[in-house]
Amino acid sequence: MRVLVIAMMLLTIMVGGCKKKEAEPQNTVKKDPVVTQINTITAPLTPEAAQSSNRVFVETVFNCGGKSKFTVRFKPNVAEIDVGWTKTVNLQQQITASGFWYKNAQYDLRGKGRQAALTVQGHKPLICTAEK
Repeated sequence: MRVLVIAMMLLTIMVGGCKKKEAEPQNTVKKDPVVTQINTITAPLTPEAAQSSNRVFVETVFNCGGKSKFTVRFKPNVAEIDVGWTKTVNLQQQITASGFWYKNAQYDLRGKGRQAALTVQGHKPLICTAEK
């Protein structure tokens, strides 16, 4: 009886090992049509897009609900923000799982797609959208 059970187990293992292996799905990235449209109309909003566009920098204007606007120049590893008529602030790129993130000791810029939040140390974030 033991021999019969062991033989059936071995047969099951051998037959199971003969199954055709299904192809593993390819890693594909789906492009967001809104982001794609923005990238072609205005400018890429991510450092990766800026680097792949063969430009030295990509400039994007963010509108913060009529309260204010600011311009960001995305360069490799750095974002320059015009925060006043004569003041430009440099922020260093940070690691993020999704979207973009730049900061220095006083300013923090985070976003994804067309949305961004600019925070000045000690103040509430300013929620903004990239202009078309």
